[in-house]
Amino acid sequence: MSKIEEALAKAKQTRQGEQSPIHDASMEISPAYTTVFQEVNPSVAEENRMVALSEVNTQATEQIRILRTQILQKTEGQGNNCLMITSALDGEGKSTLAANLAIAIAREVHRTVLLVDADLRRPALHELFGLKPEAGLMHYLLDHVPIEDLLIRTGVEKLTFLPAGGSLPNSTEILRSPRMQELIREVKMRYRDRYVIFDSSPLLPTADPMVLSQFMDGVILVVRAERTARSHLAEALGHLKERNVLGVVMNDQSAVDDIYSTYKYD
Repeated sequence: MSKIEEALAKAKQTRQGEQSPIHDASMEISPAYTTVFQEVNPSVAEENRMVALSEVNTQATEQIRILRTQILQKTEGQGNNCLMITSALDGEGKSTLAANLAIAIAREVHRTVLLVDADLRRPALHELFGLKPEAGLMHYLLDHVPIEDLLIRTGVEKLTFLPAGGSLPNSTEILRSPRMQELIREVKMRYRDRYVIFDSSPLLPTADPMVLSQFMDGVILVVRAERTARSHLAEALGHLKERNVLGVVMNDQSAVDDIYSTYKYD
């Protein structure tokens, strides 16, 4: 048994003997209730612009680090660890941003990350990583499958993934359910050093992110250079006017100039 597996087994035994749902900070190395392992496919991830996985220091990876630093500065130490990534419209890069941000935060020395695909209209995170999950969030919500049977260890250190498990036409009602609120409370409180990043569907064509955002500590809005109209951005921000919007990320900034090749945070 590897040292990591030994640590996971020890953490599981410790948690089972505790009365409180809050895990001891000394054990906050990796989520102990993860039971499924599917390794991220490196070639697929590279093809899908998972730049945060790269060991090569490029302008794109540096922009992700800058984004990570700004978000941590706005949230850490305040208990604001549940974040939602959304966009105004489809195709603006929200899922790519969510995945890269999750990887970047997981690479922090004292951080673990749970990445949740909460886009139950058109889930895509598993495809970005080259994974083939058999079940996910929808099975937790509809079939009461225990969360420990759904979480995936990705092979990326300290990054755990909860896939969507499929698409649902009535996802808005499901995301508003007490079962979903229970899940959010669970993943938020169990590991205090962990960030939980939810990838949601787009704001303007679906109601899902408006429902999900009310349970989040912060929202990040992704827009795409030379694609997202100012009117769409204004409308999207209007939907979030009562939420804690941490910032707007401009994706594909290279379409505007050559300074930033991937992301810019404002």
